[in-house]
Amino acid sequence: MNHLVLSGPWQLMPVTAFTGSYAADAPWHVQELPAHWQEVPALETHTGKVVYRKTFRWNQDPDSVFIRLRGVFYRYRLWLNGMLIGEGEGYFFPHEFDVSAAIALDNELILEVDSPVERSKLGKETITGVFAHWDALSSYKYNAGGVWLPVEVVVHADVHVKRAMIQLESFDDATAHVGVRLDLKVAHAGSATWRIVFTPHNFKGDDREFTGEVELADGEYGWHQDLKLSPYKLWWTHDLGHPHLYRVTVELDGKLCWEGITGLRTWSFENYIGRLNGQRLYLKGSNYPPGDARLGSMTRERAALDMQLAREAHMNMLRVHAHVDHPTIYEEADAQGVLIWQDFPLQWLYAKKILPQALRQCQEMVRLLYNHPSIVIWCMHNEPLYVEDTSEEPLWRRLRTYSSLLYTWNRDVMGKQTTRMVGNLDKGRTVIRASGEMWLPGWLDGTDGHYYFGWYMSYGPKRWFDIWRRVFTRNLRFVTEFGSQSFPNYENARKFLPDDLRGSDWKFLNQHYLLQWDLMNLWIDTRSMDLADLAERTQAYQSEINRYYVDRLRYYKYKPNGGFLNFMYMDSQPCVSWSIIDYWRSPKASYYAYKQALTPQYVFSLTPVDHYKVGKRYKLPIYVVNDAHQPRPVQILVKLLGPDGQTLYEQTHTLTLAPDCEAHPLGDVPFKPDRIGAHKLVLAMSQADELPLENIYTLDAV
Repeated sequence: MNHLVLSGPWQLMPVTAFTGSYAADAPWHVQELPAHWQEVPALETHTGKVVYRKTFRWNQDPDSVFIRLRGVFYRYRLWLNGMLIGEGEGYFFPHEFDVSAAIALDNELILEVDSPVERSKLGKETITGVFAHWDALSSYKYNAGGVWLPVEVVVHADVHVKRAMIQLESFDDATAHVGVRLDLKVAHAGSATWRIVFTPHNFKGDDREFTGEVELADGEYGWHQDLKLSPYKLWWTHDLGHPHLYRVTVELDGKLCWEGITGLRTWSFENYIGRLNGQRLYLKGSNYPPGDARLGSMTRERAALDMQLAREAHMNMLRVHAHVDHPTIYEEADAQGVLIWQDFPLQWLYAKKILPQALRQCQEMVRLLYNHPSIVIWCMHNEPLYVEDTSEEPLWRRLRTYSSLLYTWNRDVMGKQTTRMVGNLDKGRTVIRASGEMWLPGWLDGTDGHYYFGWYMSYGPKRWFDIWRRVFTRNLRFVTEFGSQSFPNYENARKFLPDDLRGSDWKFLNQHYLLQWDLMNLWIDTRSMDLADLAERTQAYQSEINRYYVDRLRYYKYKPNGGFLNFMYMDSQPCVSWSIIDYWRSPKASYYAYKQALTPQYVFSLTPVDHYKVGKRYKLPIYVVNDAHQPRPVQILVKLLGPDGQTLYEQTHTLTLAPDCEAHPLGDVPFKPDRIGAHKLVLAMSQADELPLENIYTLDAV
């Protein structure tokens, strides 16, 4: 036995301080690990420190024995048989400690875990991203503290591979040039034979085997080997091809010392236009929050469903928003061909003292996730701006946020250093300093855009975006946030909300269920207070907002827009939020509306106003776009209907869309309403091998 997983029941108890010992009659609770302590009913609201205890037997050689903590949220100290072994912090990457001097036949492991509440939201000290401070996850209701991934006892061989980092350097029609870097820990110098095997994991093919000899010095260092695979298969997104994966094994002197799954692909992101394996692709998707507020409860089945729903909605990218998620998320993204924009867990503002820890942890993130072909972008910070509470927007707070666009230490000092660190470590991916950084001529080059016209008052009504997009087109190069809140589907909303919301404690609903009621009332008729009606109305408005942005961004496809990700995909907890899929993975009406707006062949209109004056002339411009990499023959019927359903205009267009084309104009529909009422612009597309698409715009004449 050289590997023991310390799963099953552990003892745990909350403490205010722990000195390494406990009373004989200590009031222990029992919990199956891995888990979060809030899943214990008595600890549901506990924040701060918890002590864990586990006894186990070890009847093997005590040399080179290590305790591996795969995921502890957030700070910890470790004792074995009364000896303090070590301490550290960081929730998403593994920590190892040499326990050779302390391990015995019968052992007692004590683990003190600290997951505090961040009291100062403008100077946070824990690198936990959205788990500590976010308007889409209730820090009042949830604390992710605990041992959320397994604790293991492992034995290291004389030649130990700490990690392997595999990178496709280049390829041609015949050969893939692959670099393999092994980080070694060698106990005794000497010569060794090595063997590296690439085995097809999700497709049929022959193994590719490489062997050789190497002289090893003692100590810790990196060893690099260049390999040539021929033939080979590339990893593609689901919309471009198959996500071919290889199982890679590394042997030294006949002993297996590393095994993992990876894919071969190249990536570039010049001017925010992505190229996968040299092939240009338009990026469409959403922001992925924690798969669950209690991160350790994620399962492979839920992760697979999340990726499946994204694929079915024509998404080829998800942004893991300001956190590192459960390992199964990345494994399923690899397997299902969904690209990942990966954020480092920094959200809004932090104390300057965290800089050394941030530099260390960003390296750990890259090393942990390096072999996932789905990850193509590292982003070091989400919105390093003055943000304290997004549900309230007094003028002074808005002005302070605006002023922080010009300079923050988090972005301009820490961001530069973390970006440089990750860029030096990973040459095969894009590194972005900060998400939501605007282009300010002569001051900032800008990154991706965040736009909440139609929700936050700091932006204003949705139509103001039409002014913005024309004046600040450079800020449209890539857009990673837009949207509005909606209630879950009625059958799930009533699991945590009453049928009638009259008399509700709105502050409680905001703190525990995220509802931004005051903002919702700016844009949506909520007077009925009926839950079923609110679910329908808010999802309809959310559908309208999402389509409004998608239409305009697809109009700018490649000129300059390289893609977009709405905010957001699904809920981490039961709540009212910006999601298009609720916590129970039930798609909202807005999911299906977004799915239609992301259809590879899409016909749309840039409607000029929300309300049309009777007797005034308007032009309704019509466009069509194709994101598929094959030509597409289509037939498009354009109809304008009056309030009684009578046809006011009708025209049919038959054409073949070029592969991956930019928005193609079909002309303008003239519109001069002669009476009050709801008119409809109907855009119907049909093609031989696809279901018909019908995009309908309601035109209110007043």
